[in-house]
Amino acid sequence: MIINTNARFQTYLLTDAELKAAVTFNDLQRANIQNLVADYANELVMGAGFDEDDTTVPAMKKRAFTQGAIAALEGLLASLEIIQNEDPSQTEQGD
Repeated sequence: MIINTNARFQTYLLTDAELKAAVTFNDLQRANIQNLVADYANELVMGAGFDEDDTTVPAMKKRAFTQGAIAALEGLLASLEIIQNEDPSQTEQGD
């Protein structure tokens, strides 16, 4: 794993083996990611003091952060599904 110094944002140059290891998640890890999505979604919908009509900057930042976290985690789960469907040997089951 090598830091890519040519990228605007920090990225890493990964070998094929490192990339394969990076996208290998077991069922427990997937479940934990889904729990994080649910926690953020619950905060968004049911959060104490979470008023959808509040247009103050702090409230809008909090909603944006929460929505962004949900989108990022759902994107991660979706990409793992795509990778698994392309090559089922790249994901572990159980644990």
